[in-house]
Amino acid sequence: MQLRESDSEYAELQRSLLEEKELRKSADKACESLRSDIETTRKATVDIRNRLKRSAVEEQLNVVEAKLLKVKERNQQLTD
Repeated sequence: MQLRESDSEYAELQRSLLEEKELRKSADKACESLRSDIETTRKATVDIRNRLKRSAVEEQLNVVEAKLLKVKERNQQLTD
């Protein structure tokens, strides 16, 4: 009788261990997926930030070029 109980307990522990192993595998896969998503998001964020900076610089250059053009036009009018 006691041997059967021990066998039953052993079988239950084995089943529980297998479940824990499967849960661990699943958690490891989820973590790896999250790491990958975080890295992808980080790269996209850096790319967007760089594009925004470039866009802001281009906008500033356009403003400066427009002002230079006005100055050239005024100088031309004064020399004419």
